[in-house]
Amino acid sequence: MTTMEKEQARRRMHFVAGEDLYFLTYALLLVLDVFRCNSLERALNDYRKIAFVADFISSPRLTRGLTLWSEQPGRISREDQELLRAVHDRGVARIPLFFRLLYILEQRGLVSVAPADKARTLRLCLRESPTSRALVDSELFDPERQHIRCLRKVVPKLRSASLPSVLDVLYGRFGVSTWVG
Repeated sequence: MTTMEKEQARRRMHFVAGEDLYFLTYALLLVLDVFRCNSLERALNDYRKIAFVADFISSPRLTRGLTLWSEQPGRISREDQELLRAVHDRGVARIPLFFRLLYILEQRGLVSVAPADKARTLRLCLRESPTSRALVDSELFDPERQHIRCLRKVVPKLRSASLPSVLDVLYGRFGVSTWVG
């Protein structure tokens, strides 16, 4: 087993995607950092978007696939379409979890949260602190940071776009029906 394979195995053991609050916390903080959401003026509009991009952040297959599918939208296989449907469904299920997570992170001084202007949702930004800097600057998360940069190429306005627009770019144009209540 190569050093890189050992590192990937260790990372999988430490950060299991899904309902793992540590994983979801890092995904949230890394997105806010890479998209430079460092003030409420540059806040991520609608925290629910994070629930739908978390799997893309942790999966090289999804990130590569999204890049390829975006270049050739009509060439997505049924298997990949089913994968996207499952990722979307996990995102819908994670929304309440992210809401609770935001409360905890705000109480700990890692993020700032404010009501959104138009929708009944929340805007958020990364609060500058030694703790948040140490978390987002960790080299352990370089692969996830790279995945977010790839995601930014496909959805450049993730920070300011509406949730339906983001869902359409990530799922709808590939034939996956989207739903958010």
